[in-house]
Amino acid sequence: MENKLRYGLLANHGVLVIKLDPTAIMPFLVSEGLLSLDEKQVIDSTKATGGEKTDGLLTIIHRRAVADDGIYERFLKVLDDEFLSGGQYLHELVSKVYDDSSSPGVLERYHVQPGHLDPNQKAAILSNEEALVSSLNVDDVLADMVSLGVLSLDENEVIRSGATFRDRARRLVQIIYRKSSQQFVHFVQTLVAHDVYSALGQRLLMVGETNKGFEAASQGECDRKYVAEVLKRGHVPPRHSVFVDRPDMIQSIRSQLSQLKETDGWVVVHGMAGFGKTILAAEAIRHASLLRDVFPGGVHWLPVGQMVTKDGDIDQAKLLTRLQNLIVRLDDEVARPPNLEAATNTLQKILSEKYPRCLLVLDDIWSPEVALAFSVRCCTMVTSRNSAVASMVQAPIVSSMEISTGFSEEEGKLLLAQWLNRRPSQLPKEADSVIECCRGSPMVIALIGAILKKNPDSERKWKLIVEKLKKKHFHSIKLHAPVNEWSYQHATLNASIELSVENLPPRLQVNCNLQQIMGS
Repeated sequence: MENKLRYGLLANHGVLVIKLDPTAIMPFLVSEGLLSLDEKQVIDSTKATGGEKTDGLLTIIHRRAVADDGIYERFLKVLDDEFLSGGQYLHELVSKVYDDSSSPGVLERYHVQPGHLDPNQKAAILSNEEALVSSLNVDDVLADMVSLGVLSLDENEVIRSGATFRDRARRLVQIIYRKSSQQFVHFVQTLVAHDVYSALGQRLLMVGETNKGFEAASQGECDRKYVAEVLKRGHVPPRHSVFVDRPDMIQSIRSQLSQLKETDGWVVVHGMAGFGKTILAAEAIRHASLLRDVFPGGVHWLPVGQMVTKDGDIDQAKLLTRLQNLIVRLDDEVARPPNLEAATNTLQKILSEKYPRCLLVLDDIWSPEVALAFSVRCCTMVTSRNSAVASMVQAPIVSSMEISTGFSEEEGKLLLAQWLNRRPSQLPKEADSVIECCRGSPMVIALIGAILKKNPDSERKWKLIVEKLKKKHFHSIKLHAPVNEWSYQHATLNASIELSVENLPPRLQVNCNLQQIMGS
């Protein structure tokens, strides 16, 4: 009977928090040995509302029940026989606790099957997280959340221990995000039923109802917010203000990623430096349906970069640090693993338990050996100049896509025009020669655009650039414009393009030199 009484009390937790007067009832509980004087003093000294004090009192009773089989029945007897200030209503409430203790519906509520939010429910929380955090007073809903089986008593305490209004609300949102689909529904229903939060609850419902007749404009806005929030959480680089769409390539990458819906695998995007692999990869995952249906666990983007010593060996210490930083980013309660094997195992555990069906993106992998350190049986996308990565990794699905062509003349002129804040038709005739000399390389065209941005109408500057490009005098093309957002932070065009080549081991420098990018 005792376990069932627990469920009956939990089911009526919200009503008890509202109706019980902790100051009046605690002396009776102390006299019956159900509450110690120290516990009473702690509750009395707490700067909290009566409801919060009652919440703390009920938590103590539930904890004592672990070692005291009869405490629930004695507690209810105190309420029914001795604590008479509640009158008839209190007697009816005690009777309801006993009735609910045997109700199959109540028992099912506290035996929720393990599960996860569906993609639409995750989208609802992510899209409305700031609204929840800024407007929700958790004290208004926590007791009901416990009654409905959405929150455990321990979770209730964790939330209440938050230092600020926003902190408590954020803790609640983070816990709900890890709940089951059924518990999410209870959470939303509680908000909808509350006078203050009804509109907020309706907003959560609206995001989840993606296929039930909402206007396209509203759904499009929800999709936009959802994608933005998922990518922001995953540290995915934002779309640059200067951007040229390459729909065929982007769709090809998305198609390969879509194959990972039912199983883990790798998608390797490879090609020469400066051909836009990173931008294409980021743009491919900037898609609501892909994120909701294929990767509801989110996206986690990690810039990897050079992991080789001057001798061409893998820099083990640097690689371990990169893994450790990712692990801490995903779970700040986990200690930093001491070695690579432990780090790989820890990462696999975190991703499988906390972020199932997520996408890990490893940007700028230089060697297959580094990629193998991140082989953790999850969906993974890699950008690399080294095509051998695809042949080294093992997974149910391994696909690769080579970015072997740069911009067309039209795309190149569009990029150059965007840098100069002009329409393509407004570019001088020298622009055709610039695009031709750059051989379609997005990186080189962007660098030229940054150089010309300061004097876009200078005929002399245009002619000088064309002359130096044709003569391949790359060292003499100075980068005066601030182009740090493209990460080309070097004094000359040649230095920017050759940056990665000079640090590669000789065996990897093939197909990465400036003459090949620009044409021999």
